[in-house]
Amino acid sequence: MNATINIIGAISINKEIQLFLSNNHCDFEIFDNFELFKNNQPAVKPDLILINCINENDFTLVSAIKSNKKFINTPVICLLSEVNAEVINSIFTSGASDYMVQPFITREFTTKIKIQFHNISENKRIKEELRVSNEIFDQFMKHSPIYVFFKDEKIRAIKLSKNYETMLGRPLSDIIGKTMDDLFPSDLAKSMIEDDKKILQKKEVIYIDEEFNDKYYTTIKFPIIIDNNARFLAGFTIDRTEQRALEQQLIQSQKMEAIGTLVS
Repeated sequence: MNATINIIGAISINKEIQLFLSNNHCDFEIFDNFELFKNNQPAVKPDLILINCINENDFTLVSAIKSNKKFINTPVICLLSEVNAEVINSIFTSGASDYMVQPFITREFTTKIKIQFHNISENKRIKEELRVSNEIFDQFMKHSPIYVFFKDEKIRAIKLSKNYETMLGRPLSDIIGKTMDDLFPSDLAKSMIEDDKKILQKKEVIYIDEEFNDKYYTTIKFPIIIDNNARFLAGFTIDRTEQRALEQQLIQSQKMEAIGTLVS
C-alpha cells in the first residue's frame, strides 16, 4: 500500500526496516522535534505518526497531536526506551494507538507497522465505500421525480429530496431540521404529526391521500427500525394532481355518456 509516515524525534532505523518501508511504498518524513512538526505541518496528512517519547512530558505532545482535528483519526505509535505499567497507562491515556521499545527488533517493528497498515487500508476502504454510498444517495435525492423524506423521532425533516424546494418554495437549507408546523398549514401539519407518531409507536406502514396548495398527493410512510426501535420514519409522496384530473374527466365523460344513452 502507499502510506505516509511522520516520525517525530531522532530514531535509529536499520537497513532491514528501511527496506521494509520501501517495499511497502512508504513515504516518511522525519521531524527532529515536536516544535518542527507543529510549525511545519506536512502538506499531506500522514497515515501514521511515530513519536519518540523520551520522558513523560512527551505524552502531553501525543495528546496535543490527537486533539488536533487534522490528526484525530491518525494512529500514533509511541517509541520508548523502556516501559512499565505506569508508562503503558500514560501511553493509551494520551490517545496513542500502540508503542514500541527501542532499540527496535525488526520483526516486532514490521509486525506492528503491518497491523497499522491493515487498519489504515481498512479505514480507507470503509471511507471510500461510505463516500460512494453517500454520493449514490445524494444523486438519487437530487434527481428523484417523486418526493422522498426522512424524519427523526421529533418529527423533524432530516433528509429531503431536492424537489421539496419547488413544493415548499424554500431552499433545502431552510427546510432541514424544521417541524411539520414550521412547513405546512396548521391542520395539515397536525394530521401529519398524528400519522407520524402512530407510525413510530405502532411500527406500521400507512398510505395517505393529502391536498396541499391545490394539488393532490398520495404518501406512503413507514418506520425505520434500528435495534428493534423505530428511531426514524421515511416515505414517498407522489403528485397525483394530473391523474386525479384525468379520473375526474373520465367520470364526467361516463356521466355524459350515460345521460346521452338515457335521452336517446
